[in-house]
Amino acid sequence: MKQSEAQFPQPMVATVYRFPRVSSSNAPGAFTLVELLAVIAVMAILISFSIPVLGDLLKSREMHRATLEIYDLIELARRQSLVSQRYTYLCLRNLEDEGGTHYIEGVIKSSRGATKDLAYGGTSLKNFIASSPVFRWRNLGVTSWTQIPAEVKAQNVSGEAPASLASQVKVRFDDQAKQVSEEYWCVLFSPQGYALFQPARSKSNGESFYPAPTLNDPYQRYIDISLTYLRDGTPVTTDPNQTAVVLNGVNGHAQILRR
Repeated sequence: MKQSEAQFPQPMVATVYRFPRVSSSNAPGAFTLVELLAVIAVMAILISFSIPVLGDLLKSREMHRATLEIYDLIELARRQSLVSQRYTYLCLRNLEDEGGTHYIEGVIKSSRGATKDLAYGGTSLKNFIASSPVFRWRNLGVTSWTQIPAEVKAQNVSGEAPASLASQVKVRFDDQAKQVSEEYWCVLFSPQGYALFQPARSKSNGESFYPAPTLNDPYQRYIDISLTYLRDGTPVTTDPNQTAVVLNGVNGHAQILRR
């Protein structure tokens, strides 16, 4: 072997490969502007069809939640009256917030003391406190039995029209802590668990006053709490999500009627 070859080995040769350039017009997976606009148009059409369905679903869920929670409030008010052996009120009213949204407010009010300490006979009830959280159900309202669809009424097992809560005179409660008076539609539960309306009388000037309830007061055979969806504060009588909770006055138990 020559001396020059031993001292200087042969250099390595690198091979460079060139890949063919792909033009952007032939790139796989690319979309043209026309294709993108077509997809957007189809999506817009599908969304426009789904919005009414989504709205009905949200209304149905809100009505379902309100119905179940009112049902639970009824059972809670009845148990409170049986345990405490005092008259207990399930109170509901329609309200509107500052933004114009209508809603139902519901709460249970219980007496602080004995019946003789409740200041019955006046134009408002005193010494009552909230014995449950305050519930609010948006875009819903308490309405009368006449506004409920015939399909819902047909489920009434009694075969007769119940006494509607919304047709009763509202009961006024004095909140001495807040220095305000609040009016509610009320279902009254007796210490025996009966469901009835608060007895009310009218003075000569047309103002209502509330005598003390007694065991001789007649309980209503059936009481309905009818709920409906509201649009701008007006009941939507054709809405399929309307419902009613019917109480049996004899035992205070409730039944949910819904289309």
